[in-house]
Amino acid sequence: MLRINNVSFSYGRDRIIRDLSAEIKDGEFLGIIGPNGSGKTTLLKIITRILKPSSGRIYLDGEDIGKTPAGRYARKVSFLPSGIDVSFTYTVEEFVSMGRFPHTGRYGSLSERDRKTVSTVLEKLGIGDYDDRKIQELSDGERQRVFLAQAIAQEPRLLVLDEPTSHLDIGHIFKIMDVIRNLNRSGITVISVLHDLNLASEYCSRLLMLRSGEVFCHGTVEEVLTFQNIEQVYETRVLVYRNPHSGKPYVFGIPEDMLAGTKDR
Repeated sequence: MLRINNVSFSYGRDRIIRDLSAEIKDGEFLGIIGPNGSGKTTLLKIITRILKPSSGRIYLDGEDIGKTPAGRYARKVSFLPSGIDVSFTYTVEEFVSMGRFPHTGRYGSLSERDRKTVSTVLEKLGIGDYDDRKIQELSDGERQRVFLAQAIAQEPRLLVLDEPTSHLDIGHIFKIMDVIRNLNRSGITVISVLHDLNLASEYCSRLLMLRSGEVFCHGTVEEVLTFQNIEQVYETRVLVYRNPHSGKPYVFGIPEDMLAGTKDR
């Protein structure tokens, strides 16, 4: 579905992405992982056309995204950044309805189908009774569901997320990730930056691990989340075991004063 060909990007003299290539298949849930400064968010901004690569091309369904009309691109791809500042006192329904703009046009009015789509999305995320509430009145967990609802209301084929669970407690984290996984199972391709390696392990079908703006490895969670890969990329000592419930890799960090007991792994 998405092909990244030798993409590079620089801020001034600082090269952030270096000749990066990858392919994302239709229907995948791809997690992008790597330490701070490895280029994860920059890559998402290039995929979503917020930034233009210094070199290289990205193809969506075989078409160069740099040449795709904005309206057609927006009907295929939606992006949820890691932080959204809502300055105006929108109601939940008003805010989520903005996700329909690629279908209505800048000055178009909402059709009955548009309103039905918004209502269905709100119900799916468990916020159907929030439609008249103001965004500023919501908790962080509720607000994040509203932000996600707007991205889903766009009806994309590709949903791109930058740390969708940042600043959320453990209960809201799993609720948000369960919603995203269900969307993926319904046919939406998902690309998400995740800092929590164990969340990435449980929810993603494949992982792309970055180091210094380059692909360190790309594969299944079992192929990527080995203690050797993690220690080399994150420069820290870890233990990797199987989650007894799911069988997926589970990563344990090791405090420095406990390292003496990890020689024989």
